[in-house]
Amino acid sequence: GLLQGTKRFLHRYSRLALLTERAVRRTAWLQSLGARIGLLGAPAATVQQAGKNVTVPEELSVFADSPSARADTALEVSARLLARVRSRCASMAFLVPPNEAVYPPGVPRARLYQRTPMVGDADRGRLRFRTLCARAALRCVDPTDRFIQAADSLAKDSQLLVFPDDGHWNEKGHRVASSILAEVIRKEMTDAAATGCREIKRRVD
Repeated sequence: GLLQGTKRFLHRYSRLALLTERAVRRTAWLQSLGARIGLLGAPAATVQQAGKNVTVPEELSVFADSPSARADTALEVSARLLARVRSRCASMAFLVPPNEAVYPPGVPRARLYQRTPMVGDADRGRLRFRTLCARAALRCVDPTDRFIQAADSLAKDSQLLVFPDDGHWNEKGHRVASSILAEVIRKEMTDAAATGCREIKRRVD
């Protein structure tokens, strides 16, 4: 029909249409709407439920209430990779706090940066990652609370931990992360040194 022909033409020749579709697919409710009215051409299988009946794109289906077989495989592979990392003497995994958890809608610090959680639950990603780390017997460093504290402090001066256009850490965000990592590494080195001294003393005795 005319609509389908117009869609094919725009997809083939319009850069703006492509960018618009990508933006829509990054927003759960817009993707759901686009799929229902046929503008995105997305089959129903690409939309899954994750808490409070919020729809999520297929690439985020690992966060769905009932992960598909493919999502289960992705989680299993991730757990095995983390276990392999641990076997190579890595002592921890550092979780990058999701911006939806640091700047959730409605809090004062989110005035300059607002993002709606794509899976309806800002903590779901954190919990899944921590579960994977536990399965791999790998320590998970979750700095979300520290990031929230820093975000609250910076908000008083209308400053952010992230670039407002793409959500990546800015200089301040990297500074918070490096400070946390330095504390963790310093403590591990201190503990390792103490353990080594005790082992040497045991051998001498």
